Amino acid sequence: MENIITEKHFVKVDDLGKDRSLIHEAVMAGSKVGAGRDFWTKLARDKDLFRDVVKLVMEKTESPTIEPSAVIYESTPSQIRARKIMGKNFLGIEEVVKHYKIVPTVEDLSALAEVSFSENTLEECKHEYLLVAGFPITILGVRTKVFGRKPKIFYSNEEDSSWYNIYDFANKEKVGLRWYLIRKTAVKDSFSKEFKNQIGLLGLNEEVPRACEFAYAVILYFLATGDRLFDDVYVRCIDFKLDNARISVGNFTPGGIQFNSYYGDYPYDYVGLASLRKS
Repeated sequence: MENIITEKHFVKVDDLGKDRSLIHEAVMAGSKVGAGRDFWTKLARDKDLFRDVVKLVMEKTESPTIEPSAVIYESTPSQIRARKIMGKNFLGIEEVVKHYKIVPTVEDLSALAEVSFSENTLEECKHEYLLVAGFPITILGVRTKVFGRKPKIFYSNEEDSSWYNIYDFANKEKVGLRWYLIRKTAVKDSFSKEFKNQIGLLGLNEEVPRACEFAYAVILYFLATGDRLFDDVYVRCIDFKLDNARISVGNFTPGGIQFNSYYGDYPYDYVGLASLRKS
């Protein structure tokens, strides 16, 4: 089905023409910020440019945004203790706001106020896991937040050219609003094994993450620390494509993180297993 784009009509031309004082006010306001004759000439003679300006103005009028830097947030005692234990492996609300430009709501802050893992669990996991504050966002949503930044984060050079754009794991599955403990390396001895044998290596408190959860954490860690995890391997996540090929994520080199799919869950020597701790 084709997408239907409906243009909004904001004001009747003949009504606007009667309000010459408003037009004069707009011209005078523009002159104060550098919009002189050249600006108005270009605007009057380029319909596409005028449409872009109208769209930008109306979007800002209808949907005012809040700069992440303006968010007032104070860490809770639970989060402070967790950060102290996890060190650089703690990726809290502050890191999410700074690097993903996500503006948390009061409900978001309330849901994440208490870290959902005991201090004993954090002590056990502090070297091998990332403790991450999860916010609802898809893989494509993360890509939109970081696309075009330097150094490169996603492998594709064009946002609309990636093979995975059409698949649910990338455009529908969202990170949960919760705390995650995600392993920083592949599950031990999980390479060169079929998936059915890889999952047998998981501990009782472990499970396989979705691709959105894994990518969200690994990319956020890179943005916060400059370190690229999984730079020479892939790890399997729990997601499938429509053709039952399981999704793998990794090869996070300076060329950008990659997403792949492998038929049959065969035992590749460069494909391990991702894992997270159950909360």
